Amino acid sequence: MGTAQATSPPRRVTEPHQPDEFSRLVRKIVIHERRGLSRELAETLGLSYGAFYNRLNGRAEFNPREISMVLRELVDSRLVDCLLVGTGFRGLRQPDAPAPRSDGDLTGLALSCAIETLNAVRATIGALQGRHLDRQNGIKIETIICDAQRELSSLQLALLDACQ
Repeated sequence: MGTAQATSPPRRVTEPHQPDEFSRLVRKIVIHERRGLSRELAETLGLSYGAFYNRLNGRAEFNPREISMVLRELVDSRLVDCLLVGTGFRGLRQPDAPAPRSDGDLTGLALSCAIETLNAVRATIGALQGRHLDRQNGIKIETIICDAQRELSSLQLALLDACQ
């Protein structure tokens, strides 16, 4: 008979916590693109600089209130896109400009919507006919579609405003 030896359980190696995509993007924007904004944003969120830094590095998570405040303060559509990845939803920012009120302004806005939409259709058909629907062209077409969506959002708000 063999002798039984006591073995210790395998040692679990812990990896450093990796920040989620949202935290990584906030870090990129705050530290690399808009230098010097970290302390101001931490203060706006009501966090110490250390607590904010922990969120940027993934040691702590942003809570829903903080996420909402980050979206308002940084005003960067990449943040919304990051939060909505895989959901089937897409965020659209409301236009900053006041909605036009005259019939002529609304007509011009409606025509602008049609032009932007037709640009997206034309780009898609052109890519399909030329067999050039690759990732790069897809990104260009998506940008054109986003422009059309923004125009349509502006028209929607203008129509709501005009009906009041």
